Amino acid sequence: MPITASRTGVEAMLTGKFEIPTQTENWGRRMKEQNSRGRRRFSGDLESVSTAVRTVREAFPVVLKTIGGECRSPRRLGRNWRFDLATLNGRTLDVLECRISGENVYNIANYLRRQEVSLAAAMREGMKLEIQGETQLTDDGTVILDVTKISENFTLSGELHRQDEHTIDALRVAGVPSARTSRRDIHCNDYQRPRFPKQLKRLLVIAPDDSRGLADFKSRVQKSEQKEYLAIDYQPFRWASQAAPEMFQAKLAEIISKGYDLILIVRGGGHWSKLRVFDQPEIALAINRSPVPVATAIGHEPDVSMADRAASFSFVTPTAAGEAIKRELDKRHYIESKRINERASTGRSPAPTSARVSAPANAPTPINEPPAPRYPSLADLHRARAEAAAFQTWARAAEHEHRSDLIELAQRRVRMFSQLKVAAFIAAGVFALLVQQPVLELTGFSSLVLAQVLYPVCSVGISLLAAWVEKRNQRFVSDPATKPMKHPFRDQDDWRRRAKSVRTIRGIRQVIANIPSNG
Repeated sequence: MPITASRTGVEAMLTGKFEIPTQTENWGRRMKEQNSRGRRRFSGDLESVSTAVRTVREAFPVVLKTIGGECRSPRRLGRNWRFDLATLNGRTLDVLECRISGENVYNIANYLRRQEVSLAAAMREGMKLEIQGETQLTDDGTVILDVTKISENFTLSGELHRQDEHTIDALRVAGVPSARTSRRDIHCNDYQRPRFPKQLKRLLVIAPDDSRGLADFKSRVQKSEQKEYLAIDYQPFRWASQAAPEMFQAKLAEIISKGYDLILIVRGGGHWSKLRVFDQPEIALAINRSPVPVATAIGHEPDVSMADRAASFSFVTPTAAGEAIKRELDKRHYIESKRINERASTGRSPAPTSARVSAPANAPTPINEPPAPRYPSLADLHRARAEAAAFQTWARAAEHEHRSDLIELAQRRVRMFSQLKVAAFIAAGVFALLVQQPVLELTGFSSLVLAQVLYPVCSVGISLLAAWVEKRNQRFVSDPATKPMKHPFRDQDDWRRRAKSVRTIRGIRQVIANIPSNG
């Protein structure tokens, strides 16, 4: 029934009868009359929530649909598959959750195998699919499509995928380093530390008011605010609006002139479609062109948006951002306190030459100052204790940075040697082809046709397989090893020596997994 008037109460909403109140007095009089009649009674029998949900689920139509869209967020759950089918209309994103389960997995996989493709190849981010399935209503009230067929004519040409590729190309042209545009492990962690600006006195946080991630961030930096290490301003912003890119550009242009040292964009986790706004090219390019450094803390660790790639540095979560800022402020405060104490211990600086005046001849002899107390006062003990605590904090931060630098250099060294291995494997295969005839003549198989065929196939195949395995293992350079070491590191010095000399992927993973403690 089309609603053409405002609803005037719960009774009208249940019965479907609507009326427009003409004046406030008439509305108040009718309410008094209804209240004077006593308790209103509802028509029909009272049902429980489970009964109502069961009725709606049974009434939901099961319709066979043939739909085309882009595969997003594919994930394998045992033998089954879950993914989202998305369509972009302008800036409006429509998403339908899909699943492949039961016998449909085997039927679809066998069909695609006969077409010389695979189901795993179709379940790839950005793949343009044509599927057929039945609409279902899940227990939690979500509409889902049970996929029964997938066309073999899928291509990596989804509109969202092409938009991301164009955004990355634009960021590369704008000067964003290739390490941030091509890799997924770009977030700051124990091995990739953030590059904070030299002066960090004022910080602006852009985040929704009701964001849980903002509450986590505030809980981490609360003590730093109380100690007045950093002045933090919060700018509420709603990312759900379709005009968010234009609003963000205008807001960023307004913020830049206010003298902030760092801008931090905070957004908690959620469904990928809710975070899609951070992949808009307008937002990414605005972040990259900002004269004030911009950092991001959006979603969780698997989430890597274009805004993260365009930012000066990014964090996996708002909580990690708060921890990193707190640690940086503590380190800077310790260094500044140490510098001030060193100046105070050396005495006051001599007065300038213009202020020096010779004392008259009859000036009285100055009285010697009383000697310093033999035992320190309670204030001195508290101050020494605070300095010791600050020194421990700084020492832990310095040790953490040193280890991060060692691991980063070790990863670069391992990547370089791994690339050399790949090149050596390919060169070995080419060399084997060049010396094919002398080798066959030397072994006495030059007259055999089978040897003429098997030699190049085996030599090239083995070299390419070894190069492919080495290239594939390069993705795990930043991951810690899962198996324990047979001979663990004896102490921190032994770990440092190994980090400075490691050259294999297995070795760097063991170094990352067995970082010694500060104790």
